[in-house]
Amino acid sequence: MKNIKNLRGLTVATALLFGLPALAAEPAYEWISDPAELAARGFGEDAAPIKRLIPAVDNRSFEERLAERQAMDDAIKSSSEVGGRGVRWAAVQGTDFKFLNESALYNATNFWIHGVAGTPNRFADAPITLRDDRQIFFLDVWSSDTNATQGVDVALYRTCHPSFSAGAPEVTELAVVEGGTFSGGNRFAFVSVPGSVFVDNALCTYFVRARFSDFDAGSTVQLQKVRVVWSG
Repeated sequence: MKNIKNLRGLTVATALLFGLPALAAEPAYEWISDPAELAARGFGEDAAPIKRLIPAVDNRSFEERLAERQAMDDAIKSSSEVGGRGVRWAAVQGTDFKFLNESALYNATNFWIHGVAGTPNRFADAPITLRDDRQIFFLDVWSSDTNATQGVDVALYRTCHPSFSAGAPEVTELAVVEGGTFSGGNRFAFVSVPGSVFVDNALCTYFVRARFSDFDAGSTVQLQKVRVVWSG
């Protein structure tokens, strides 16, 4: 009976996942080589070009997309055991992030991170370990923002090398959750990762980058947690 229940749950979850408009198309990429765009992403104006996975257009409201996510999550939970092979996510908290400049000043407490006014760098990275050969579906971000003029974007990156030869790393921006103009306190936001993007741990590593717009004397913009969700 339990196996039948699990099978039904997986069938429903699969149907929901493949029904998502944002995930239907094959992945399409573009190169980013403009020095200003690279610098805005924390790579430096003289950095090598990076690839960007072009986001899919989804005109539905956040509430509609969230309801679909919750239905999918309910189906998955009914078909997997906590901590078992059915786990489909990995997460990092604010205190896992490290600013790119060693002299950066920041606050990291109660599981969140925030830079201090005057710090020389606005970018902080955290490595994240994903299960091999799984399709990446969502990038989820928890934050707190009470500042109408400042915010934090969070991006998921993939860095890949040749299999058995020397070569420069190829960096790809897979998804970005933008802080936008939100300033209403605690926030949960997510984006879909379009196309069939699969985890390849033999060639690639993965990390998430926080991109703070600026810092003030207080802690009005805090990054709390980031989660990546993949297929079963």
